[in-house]
Amino acid sequence: MASCANCKHLKAHNCKRQCLDLPSGRTCGECAFFGWCSALLGDRVKADNTSCDYEPVRFREKKASVKQ
Repeated sequence: MASCANCKHLKAHNCKRQCLDLPSGRTCGECAFFGWCSALLGDRVKADNTSCDYEPVRFREKKASVKQ
């Protein structure tokens, strides 16, 4: 799990919060915690965000729902 304290960019003094980027091609809207984060942080959390507002990143892919 990525964390700012262990980020190679922080150690190289060029930190732009890269360690908080979501997995490639993923957005906040695809995260299982999206509802919780948007309720807690409000307008700051958008479904199309590609980085997490928490450190370490808490991204967990939503489980596929079963349609009947």
